[in-house]
Amino acid sequence: MTEANRENHLPTRNGDEVAGGDGPRYRFRFDGAEFDESTLELRVGGVVLSVEPRPLEVLAHLLRYANEVVTKSELLQAGWDGRPAVENVLANAVSKLRKALGEQAGNRIVNVPRIGYRFTGAVERLVVGSTPPTALALTAGMAVPGRTSFHLVEPLADNDRVHVWLARRRKTGQERVFKFAYDANSLRNLKRECTLSRVLQQTFPSSTDFVPVCGANFSTAPYFIECEFVGTDLLQWAEQDGRLAAMPLTERLALFVAIARAVAAAHSVGIMHRDLKPANVLIRLAEGTWRPALTDFGSARVLDEMHLRAAGVTLMGLTLVDEGANPLIGSTLMYAP
Repeated sequence: MTEANRENHLPTRNGDEVAGGDGPRYRFRFDGAEFDESTLELRVGGVVLSVEPRPLEVLAHLLRYANEVVTKSELLQAGWDGRPAVENVLANAVSKLRKALGEQAGNRIVNVPRIGYRFTGAVERLVVGSTPPTALALTAGMAVPGRTSFHLVEPLADNDRVHVWLARRRKTGQERVFKFAYDANSLRNLKRECTLSRVLQQTFPSSTDFVPVCGANFSTAPYFIECEFVGTDLLQWAEQDGRLAAMPLTERLALFVAIARAVAAAHSVGIMHRDLKPANVLIRLAEGTWRPALTDFGSARVLDEMHLRAAGVTLMGLTLVDEGANPLIGSTLMYAP
């Protein structure tokens, strides 16, 4: 974690520590292969392979951030503390990994010209010594795990990937929204949303165009982020008493221009939402005017690193968009950009 990120409490690589740090260690499974980063043991087809440690440290880093571009400098730091002894040492390490993994799994290590590498496709990730996660048992009235001054009121979204609940502080009645995660993919999305939301808050400190993230728990399950309660989503708001249909055309247009301006503001700092839909646009009344606020940046991608670096945030854990990427991954169909 960089000094700037420590000061702003911003996670690096979506909050994960690097493979050699003090964070949890993982066992990865993919295409008949299994890799334990705690022991650097690689099995393919049940057979333990003899591979040099440094290529395996590169593999650990690629698997930690599967489907994300990992830069050459990050991989050199992971395997050689940033000081390779010979030229092309990284390319040689990747070549050894591809050979050890075999054609199918080896081809999942993709070269990203002039930037680095990406490990593509599905990867199962378990904390060493753990069992696969199960769904969270959340019920109305129970205390928020880790925030016992709040109790759960009602679910706003609940599926096999993420649980979103409205919660209320018992003493004051203050309302907040908690997004819970229990598996690696949904946790990664929460960390991305937390990081990018704070970038937007730092860049536009007085703006109401984005839902603020107030807090986060990425250390113990259930993991969550805590957001301000802004209002109902666009679809619910529009249908309530025929509100949108009854709105004068000029006010209706002004509302949707405000949504477009919020999207443009995010683009201006190099962030593409990638999952715009009515459920991710919240509406609230401010000074007699209906105002939108964008939420759920868990599927967002980074378009331009310059603005993030200016905000003191590294690109670790934030995937750059490339022309070969599927623009619909992580997006909701019909509302994808």
